[in-house]
Amino acid sequence: MVTHGSLWWWNRSQGAEFWSNDLTQFDDAEWRKCFRMSRGTFHFVLELLEPHLKSHRPGAVTMEPGFRSAVALCWYGTPCVYRSISTIFGIGISTVCIVVQEVMATLRKFLGKRLISLPMETRFQETNDSFAQRGYPMCVGAIDRSYIPIISPSVQAVAYYNCKGWHSVVLQAMVDHRFW
Repeated sequence: MVTHGSLWWWNRSQGAEFWSNDLTQFDDAEWRKCFRMSRGTFHFVLELLEPHLKSHRPGAVTMEPGFRSAVALCWYGTPCVYRSISTIFGIGISTVCIVVQEVMATLRKFLGKRLISLPMETRFQETNDSFAQRGYPMCVGAIDRSYIPIISPSVQAVAYYNCKGWHSVVLQAMVDHRFW
């Protein structure tokens, strides 16, 4: 434990080592297990987020955008809790919470409209009319999920146990009238 006046913190160098050393040694399968996406997809998302993830708050601890993205995407992609992510990346639990919230806000604000499109004007009316013809008036999209069976993981298997009584990952999708 390190003290500085009335502040104290644990020295967590293992997190910095995980980010700077361990992740660089991950093969594609290990990377996918940690982030639920390929290394290429991670870097694509990072490229989109990076200009918006620079910390400008006075007194805020500066973390590089790649590190912040990794913390948030690891949290979203695994059944880990804030405490586990905190230990893995060597930052405080409240910092994990803040980083996850900030990355989500950035995704929503800057990438939401770019990556998620809702029907506009004529397309909206076409979609609405098509769903109405099928018996679903005032509908412009259909959302559903599918349980994809998996072999029970050796770690945190309960996180993959679904309401149907078996292990799976969930695929969720939203489509318009053309994909129904």
